[in-house]
Amino acid sequence: MRYPRTPAPGLIAAAAYAVLVTSVCLSLAACTPAPAQSETAASCTAELAVDSTPAGATVLVDGVARGVTPLRLNLAPGTVNVILERDGFGSVQRSVHLSCAQASHVAASLQDIRAPLVSLQASTGPILPSDGLKVSVSADDGAGIVRVVLLVDGQAAAESAEGTLRHNIDTRVLSPGMHQLEARAWDASGLVGVSKAAFVVATPEPPTLVAPTFTPRPTLSATPVAGMSATPPPAGALTPTVGATPTPVDKVVVSRRTVDIATYAYREALYTDEAHAGHPYPLLGQGWGSVAARSYELIVLRNAYLEVELLPELGGRIYQIRYLPTDQTLLYNNQVIKPTLWGPKDQGWWLAVGGIEFCLPVEEHGYVSAEPWEAKVIEAEDGSASVTLSFLEQTRQVEAQVTVTLRPGEATLDIDTRLTNQSGVSQSLQYWLNAMVSPGKPSVGPGLRLVLPGKQALLHSTGQAAMPAPYETFAWPLYKGRDLSLYRNWDNYLGFFMPTRTADFCAVYDEDTAIGLVRVFPGTVAKGLKVFGFGRNFETNLYTDDGSQYFELWGGLSRTFAEQFTLAASASVFWRETWYPIVAMKGPSLANAQVALWVGQEDGRLTVQAHSVREQQAVLVVMQGSVEISRQPVVLAPTRLLQLTLGLPGNSTDDIRVLLLRPTGETIIEQTMVWAGE
Repeated sequence: MRYPRTPAPGLIAAAAYAVLVTSVCLSLAACTPAPAQSETAASCTAELAVDSTPAGATVLVDGVARGVTPLRLNLAPGTVNVILERDGFGSVQRSVHLSCAQASHVAASLQDIRAPLVSLQASTGPILPSDGLKVSVSADDGAGIVRVVLLVDGQAAAESAEGTLRHNIDTRVLSPGMHQLEARAWDASGLVGVSKAAFVVATPEPPTLVAPTFTPRPTLSATPVAGMSATPPPAGALTPTVGATPTPVDKVVVSRRTVDIATYAYREALYTDEAHAGHPYPLLGQGWGSVAARSYELIVLRNAYLEVELLPELGGRIYQIRYLPTDQTLLYNNQVIKPTLWGPKDQGWWLAVGGIEFCLPVEEHGYVSAEPWEAKVIEAEDGSASVTLSFLEQTRQVEAQVTVTLRPGEATLDIDTRLTNQSGVSQSLQYWLNAMVSPGKPSVGPGLRLVLPGKQALLHSTGQAAMPAPYETFAWPLYKGRDLSLYRNWDNYLGFFMPTRTADFCAVYDEDTAIGLVRVFPGTVAKGLKVFGFGRNFETNLYTDDGSQYFELWGGLSRTFAEQFTLAASASVFWRETWYPIVAMKGPSLANAQVALWVGQEDGRLTVQAHSVREQQAVLVVMQGSVEISRQPVVLAPTRLLQLTLGLPGNSTDDIRVLLLRPTGETIIEQTMVWAGE
């Protein structure tokens, strides 16, 4: 995404605002007659009184903001178009005929369309039972908050009749492990807003593994094992630990349901002009300022760990991914479907719906992210389920097939993409996958952190000061003393590519909600990695009505928007990506399709965390140089974070290697890090 595109953000806002308030008369054949000559005299005025429930609505008369309700105006006689708007409420439009020296009155009850915004703040742990947990809840809504309830593991723990609630949870009565928090807030209209989080109660005084002596072992070059960089596990070392029996898994459940989303009337304003635009896809006219609930059908895949929603009608997108053990969502969902003035230059608009969209055949969001895609559901004998989303792009005759697969017993989502050139000539195009993420809550905030493996980035666009020019490089993540991996350091929008990487994964993790999302991809095919975020000073009303923000993770065939991918006649290109959540860990320093690993050093001690996408037995090996200082069997699972703290010898400065091995000796994942010293 590029901000701004042609005008500056302020001009974009003005343009979008002007479109919103365009009079309906401009798009209707029957407009009101001109006023009588006697009513147009300069000395003649008419009185207009405008009231609303609730008060405080902005009043626009013929597209011009005149104040907020209750409002009294003296206007020239004639017919005027009056629109009442208030954040969080549906707009109301009236056509009023004003007569000379007479009073006219507009009274409207605004419909509340937005649920309360709920903020839930609490430490995510691990927390010792003796610590207790302080929880703070705040809720806001234009209609007023009438009730706030805090639930712990589904049971009501505290309640308030105001918009704030503070409560101390007695963690001594909770069992060790992960627990769920949920805050619910009701507004005066009966709408309910929800915020969820999770925290971990630790086992008292968890053991710390410290190696008291370090006996050197033979170097590993004597008898290497294929595919390994450590010695094979000794006999008897892989005896399964207690509880290591895999949990039985059920097949993936497929269902359909509808969701009602407040939607601007943009469809009524769409038109086509292929001669002008150069393509057959719709352009956006004026007159889409009204909002109403609209029903959309979702295809839902669900296993023990994930629930995945797909919305074929709007670009075939993956609408939401929910991590069921903590009941937290990973993707952003806009609470109102609202056109923006972004998108391809020759189309000029785009819908910020949220989820994961598929963008082709041009840069940015492409032509087809709001078009209906064909969806086919396949349930396999192994218990997995897939949805294949298909679209034949008209300008290049390239068919896109995106298959989304969920497997039983796995907390991963596979996204297979195949592009096939059905034309008789080579085609140059761009294809990008854009994930709009907001881990654990409806809007990203200062706790968001980016994990991008690399030391250099390439700027695309920005509103931040002291950044290089577009398509110039800059240091990542520290640039001019600012850590750009922390979203709280972004004061305005920023988008950049990572054309050179040290590993083929990326991740976002929200420290406030203790959940994140990992993307693993084949970098030899899907070469593009791009990110975009708005920053705290962006004008969010350009794409939403509730002030929420999201962060974009992009993956594409070409390294940047400045490059094209060429697909020969009748040729295809295929690749698979794996996406999965991580919970209550510091974010990965390395990740593959099986495990997310975090390795850190501090004060002569090594900390290892590992999150697995499925239940599996493994062996954790830690080496410093050629010396193996720890080896132990472990059990990995999506709901069981592996954590090890280990003392390191002070007489060695060799690099440290952390390996997870299968019981049969193959490497699951391996990371090497430079010795940081004591």
